[in-house]
Parts: sequence; structure tokens; C-alpha cells
Amino acid sequence: MVSDTKAYVGNLNQKTKMEDLDQLFSRYGQIKKIEIKFGFGFIEYTDHKDAEDAISKLDGFLFMGNRLKVDYCKGPRPEGSRGPPRNLGQRLTCEGLPLGTGWQDVKDWARKAGNVTYVDTWDERDEAKAVIEYAHKDDLSTAMRLLDGSDFEGKRVFLRPNREDDVRGGGGGGRGHHDDRGGYEHPPPHYNDRGYDRPPPRDD
Repeated sequence: MVSDTKAYVGNLNQKTKMEDLDQLFSRYGQIKKIEIKFGFGFIEYTDHKDAEDAISKLDGFLFMGNRLKVDYCKGPRPEGSRGPPRNLGQRLTCEGLPLGTGWQDVKDWARKAGNVTYVDTWDERDEAKAVIEYAHKDDLSTAMRLLDGSDFEGKRVFLRPNREDDVRGGGGGGRGHHDDRGGYEHPPPHYNDRGYDRPPPRDD
């Protein structure tokens, strides 16, 4: 089931705090709840129209050096979802992707080798990277044979077995930030100069 008031926010910088997300997302409507997990988060609005506005304006938005991935929050983990992966033993890391590459593009490309159950992408320095999880272990060898060293949108990309510490880089190659706090009481601070786009205006 897809929630029409709750947005998934992916590719967060590891230093992102709830105050930062509040400052950005609250300009599109009244926020009911903010959560930050392991390199991603959730924004729940009181009105579904505010969630729709925020998703349409902020998907792909440059925030703290990372391009955000903003979409409606889904219920049980669907094929190709972007939450935490389930099976570390059936994943590959893809390197050398063009900056700004989206998870859906990688998923479509990776399907040449088998059934893809999870994809996450992030920008790191001068390239994008991805984690790809397949449904079957046999698909890993097929992917290495067919896709390693192949062309992806004009760039040669490379695959390697995924390591346990291969998690989105958060702009600095780190593991991301795990924060299970449910909220905060003090007003959020103003943005500092850390590399933001100018937030698009909301639709009236």
C-alpha cells in the first residue's frame, strides 16, 4: 500500500539532521512527523496535497551535496524498493555510473541479468554508485559476465561483489547516519552554506 501523506527521502547526506529536513520540507505544508533512519528518512504531512507538492518539487533536489530521491512511501517492501536491503549475499556494487543516475534506470539496466529485487544509487565525488540485489545467486554470475565493463549511458561501468560496508556514501564515502529519534522540540536553525539548491516554491 502507498501512503498519500508520507514521503520517502533517500540519498541523504550522513550529516543530515531532522532540523535540516524540517526546514526544507515544511515550506510545502504542515509536517506531522519526521524520521531519519540509515541514510534515508520519512516525512509525513497532515495533507496529501502537501506531500504531492513536496515530492514533485524535491525529487532530484540538491541538498547538502546530494541529489535527494523523494517518492511516496510504500508499505511492505516491493520489488526494487529503496529501503534497507534484505540479502547481503546476493548484491553487487556498480561503480562508474554518471552523476545523478536514478535507481530506476539502474534497475532497468540490471534486469538484463536476472530478477532485481533492490537497487539504491548515490553520488560519490565524480561518479555515481549503486547497490544491486538479485533474487537468485545465479543472477550474480550472469550480471558479472554480461554487465561488468559494459556501457551505461555512455560510460563504462564495473561490477564487484558487494561488501557489508557498501552503503550509500552520503557524499563523503561514509556509512550514513542512524538516528531513531522521533522528533524535536526546538525550532530548526537556518541553513548554513553547505551546498544547497534554492528550494522550488510550492504550488498555491
